[in-house]
Amino acid sequence: MVFGELHEKFEKLKEKLREEGLFDEKYKKEIPFFPSTIGVVTSRTGAVIHDILNVTRRRNSSIDVRLFPVPVQGDEAAPKIAEAIEEFNKRNNVDVIIVGRGGGSLEDLWAFNEEIVVRAIFNSKIPIIAAVGHDTDVTLTNFVADKVAPTPSAAAEIAVPKLTDIRERLLLLKRSFERYLESILASKKMKLHNLELKIQNNSPMSIVVNKRMRFGNLVQTLNLNMKMILDNKKNLFEKNVTRLELLNPLKILSRGYSVTKKDDKMVKSKKDLKKGDKIEIIFSDGSKNAVVD
Repeated sequence: MVFGELHEKFEKLKEKLREEGLFDEKYKKEIPFFPSTIGVVTSRTGAVIHDILNVTRRRNSSIDVRLFPVPVQGDEAAPKIAEAIEEFNKRNNVDVIIVGRGGGSLEDLWAFNEEIVVRAIFNSKIPIIAAVGHDTDVTLTNFVADKVAPTPSAAAEIAVPKLTDIRERLLLLKRSFERYLESILASKKMKLHNLELKIQNNSPMSIVVNKRMRFGNLVQTLNLNMKMILDNKKNLFEKNVTRLELLNPLKILSRGYSVTKKDDKMVKSKKDLKKGDKIEIIFSDGSKNAVVD
């Protein structure tokens, strides 16, 4: 098949799969930060697996690499690649899969443009990094994979974190966890403090103390009110005494006046008296009897 026919077939399949939504970002899965095992779908003898192993050993030798060898070129390549992806998903024994091969012509890379491979990548529950060809090579796996790497070595760098990066990440997580614990402890301490105050305020001794204080305040208020009432009554009494003293006839008599009585009745006018009447004249210091002449 000539280049023009392959390119036309590429564009038609690309448009078909795009319309179906296989390339939508919403379906992209997160690449795990710290995988324990990486699956690789590539040739057993090519440079790809050696590059991936070298990068993995250099960055983090504790990560296991499992190769599922497949042909990466020819008529059998596409179904074998799809089968390898499906087998990894059935076994569920890897955290991320790298699907890749070295560079080549459009015809050499055509297995990675086959619909069976694109759909196997889309249906994978395990995140997949596509590393097919070099920077300028574009296959349909680039559009459907969860992550695209320019080379297989770059794919290994994406999948395998450095031990120093892990240490920094763990340190950040440790600090974040410590701050979280401190926040929880502070909240619990405050809650405990509030409970202690509540228990103290509701304890029998606290109730007795509060009642005693309230009783003391009431007694003090009562004493103040009683003193105020007595002071008011005393002032009123003194005012009434002063008023009574001003109206007391004896006070008037002490200034030289006298009161005349006849038959125990007050004599108010000379017309009330006639010659021979017996009267009583009252002074401030006593009284005297007299007869009208």
